[in-house]
Amino acid sequence: PEDLAAASPATVSRNGMVLMEPHMLQLQSMVESWLELLPPSLEGQKKHFQELFDWYVPPLVRLIKKECKEPVATKETEQLFSLTKLLNSHIT
Repeated sequence: PEDLAAASPATVSRNGMVLMEPHMLQLQSMVESWLELLPPSLEGQKKHFQELFDWYVPPLVRLIKKECKEPVATKETEQLFSLTKLLNSHIT
């Protein structure tokens, strides 16, 4: 198989991976992890980034679900991951 969807827990374990179901991963924990990886020069901006995520991400996720037609369905975690990658490209 090309992905972990069909892999057994033993296969995942032998490869040294931790398999998490997508519904177990919360957006807030992803944001916190991303904030921890910011460069030291942005240390003082973490609180501002957190406030921006708290203010904008939940309504935008709702907007995408209710008002947008996605050619390929995406999960909230995938949307947030794309957002953090985009932000990284501008701040690093």
